[in-house]
Amino acid sequence: MSEETKVREIDEVVEVMTASIEEREAKLRKDQEAFQLEMKARMDELEKIAVANAASRKIDEKEEPVSFGRIIHALTLQAQGKRNAWDTAGAGREREIIESSESKRTAMSASQDSMGGFWVPEQYMPQEFVEYFRGGLVLDKLGARVMSGLTGSPVIFPKQTGGATAYWVAENSAITESNLTAGDIKMEPNQLAALVKMSNRLDMLSNPAAEGLIRQDIAAALAEEMEKAAIGNSVQAGRPDGIIGTAGIGSTSTASINVTNAKAMEYQLEVDNALKGKLGWLMHPRVWSKVTGRYRASANEFNIGVNQSPGAAFPETYIGYPIARTTNVRAVTSSTSDVYFANWAELLIGMWGGLSFAVSTEADTAFAANQIWIRAIMEVDFAVRHPESFCVNASVTD
Repeated sequence: MSEETKVREIDEVVEVMTASIEEREAKLRKDQEAFQLEMKARMDELEKIAVANAASRKIDEKEEPVSFGRIIHALTLQAQGKRNAWDTAGAGREREIIESSESKRTAMSASQDSMGGFWVPEQYMPQEFVEYFRGGLVLDKLGARVMSGLTGSPVIFPKQTGGATAYWVAENSAITESNLTAGDIKMEPNQLAALVKMSNRLDMLSNPAAEGLIRQDIAAALAEEMEKAAIGNSVQAGRPDGIIGTAGIGSTSTASINVTNAKAMEYQLEVDNALKGKLGWLMHPRVWSKVTGRYRASANEFNIGVNQSPGAAFPETYIGYPIARTTNVRAVTSSTSDVYFANWAELLIGMWGGLSFAVSTEADTAFAANQIWIRAIMEVDFAVRHPESFCVNASVTD
């Protein structure tokens, strides 16, 4: 078969298919026109009935009846994507009546289940989990020394409590004898623990994973309580003594913190030869806010020690020493709180074994209740090497 013959046969097939398509399209248009004529006839009949009913109810003759035909026509044009469909169909009045009627109905709302709220799905965002706020942990940044991996009990630190005395001695006279005195510091483990119970169902269905969140929160709670106890702000029974509970801590008592009073606290360390090491301030945010507020309000000579540098590891210093702020500092009343000035390297935090987690589904009633019990334990104690290295103002009101 020649190429010319093949082309001629293809053209014939295409011609037949085109004729068939045109015939089908013509039939569809004819059927659509017939359907529209039929619908118009039915709408005209409904209009006649509506007019008759309106007349029987003595509706104002000046008010033109609503045309269902025009409404259907407008909706058909609108579905076909025609612009100004209602105006084209001459159904402007019908549109006004419909929109006016809709405005008087109770609006559908996503916030009401029966008014459409059931159709609006919830969107759960575990990646945006909202954590619980806790007080900032600052002792490590201030320079407190953490002694982990302890194995014995008690842990004893030998300490020299007194030294030799020097004398001026006349020629051929005997030297007065003097001795060093000794003591020790002891640390013994104190158990800090937390226990959280949850159902197995919660563990199975939760998103984000409940057990992971619980472990993180327990660790944060233990760390916060440990720091409160070290500072002296814990109210828990059985806590070890922190700074406040150590005999010999220096103290001052002033209602406000300004350069004069800050220098008095510095003097407490200096007069005991303790003004050395990791020196810094620890206070409640409320106190520092008042100090810097006065400084910004005027060129007050009593606050010239403020040095602000936001974004640094320690955002501010006061009279040359770094400041750390946290709500873990004891607020004695709603308006008073503690302020510390210290060599923080003199605070020892002893830990035996670190943080230990245990999980059980069988302890006590856990098995019968189908629960998971998550327990965490730390063995901790605190010691102050030299009480003279700390000064506390326990009732600052500003």
